[in-house]
Amino acid sequence: MSRVFCIVSSGAVVLMLALAAPVVGVQYPVTDLGRLDPDANYPAAPMAINDAGQVVGLSSVKVTYLFILQYYVPRAFRWAGGTISGLGTLPGSGTMGMSFARSINNANQVVGVNIGTLPLFGGDTSHNHAFLWQNNAMTDLGSMTADPNDVSLAFAINSAGHTVGSLSLLAEPNVPHAFLRWQNGLVTSLGTLGGSSSLAWDINDSNQVVGSSKDASDRNRGFIWQDGVMSNLGALPDYEADSQALAINESGQVIGISSDANDATRSFLWQNGSMTDLGLLPGYPNIVAAAINDKGVIVGAAADPNGQTCAFLWNKGSIYDLNSLVDPGWNLTTATAINNAGHIVGTATQGGLKKGYLIKTYLLSLTVNSPDKGTVDVDPNAVFFDPNAAVTLTATANQSKSFVDWSGDVPVGHETDNPLTITMDSSKAVTANFKCGSGLEPILPLILVGLLSLTVVRRWRK
Repeated sequence: MSRVFCIVSSGAVVLMLALAAPVVGVQYPVTDLGRLDPDANYPAAPMAINDAGQVVGLSSVKVTYLFILQYYVPRAFRWAGGTISGLGTLPGSGTMGMSFARSINNANQVVGVNIGTLPLFGGDTSHNHAFLWQNNAMTDLGSMTADPNDVSLAFAINSAGHTVGSLSLLAEPNVPHAFLRWQNGLVTSLGTLGGSSSLAWDINDSNQVVGSSKDASDRNRGFIWQDGVMSNLGALPDYEADSQALAINESGQVIGISSDANDATRSFLWQNGSMTDLGLLPGYPNIVAAAINDKGVIVGAAADPNGQTCAFLWNKGSIYDLNSLVDPGWNLTTATAINNAGHIVGTATQGGLKKGYLIKTYLLSLTVNSPDKGTVDVDPNAVFFDPNAAVTLTATANQSKSFVDWSGDVPVGHETDNPLTITMDSSKAVTANFKCGSGLEPILPLILVGLLSLTVVRRWRK
């Protein structure tokens, strides 16, 4: 499960600028996600993808009012197995009612935003609420307050069905307040970092929530919330005017953006109390990280000085232009989400038309638990692979060190194979585990006991 677009305080800030990536050498097919309306000018705009490859987002449809007036209004969609379907709007939203799908979990539950229209268009504003879609039905999650006229927006849902987003009171329509709505319907206000407002963008299965809040100085700051405590993640050096935390994975890795007074934007990865600058794609001075999967792979969009954007992928300190992975007839402008299999969705242009796309990448993320203890050879030596490619990993321990096993995406029963062969039927993350010592330590005491026994026997016989 992945989502779109704040981070924690006291850890040291680490600057690790992304390295220019090497030539990739593979080309993946691009799937056009289609659209809800026949008009090619209103394509699907994907926002999230789950591990089953189901995609949600928004796509406009044409509606007719008073028999002659026609408008295009955005509607939530779900794409699965090559078919795009509209999710509709909440009952009572009216002809001009709008909806946006923002997140989908692995239980195929979708959350998003519904906007009702004025009575003039056959609706009313009491339907400006977060929604939950499941089992082919859309349910109003309510205003999150006692007043149904207050406004709520849902941005993410985790595997347990807990939802986060923001609400606005009718009396303060432009002041958002972050909330967590538990699966049983109870609502928790997440508070702020000392300022007047907050937004919750994402939640993982440990119920850690990330987002953005005003602090006491009225600056936006990324936050992480857990067990009732909201912590300030700070900002990157020289980009301290504004920060937001946009997404969090199951390991608690957080991504977000940090901006300076001129709105120049950099992206960060926060983990274990430290903030890392993701660096820049050459030629693109601004970068926005949008989503991170459980393997720590990040996608987003980079912008050049003219405002033209380019989809990127970041992995372990290297940044890649996603256009280097696809047919040059496609121009991938943004990447908005990535799942654990390495499937990426976003927006693009092809033949002069805007489109929503899906590509399936086959990326190997290799980690050595203690780089000073050993190395790993990869054959063939690459980062991205063709589908179902066979890759052989050979671990070599340094002197006085030993290889222990492999962990991560390893075939069951082959954790101690060396060399290890894996099949790239999806993106993989593998860790090589080494330790100090030769590996004989567990049996050395037995060897010593045996030698001592032989000595005693020989002396006794004498």
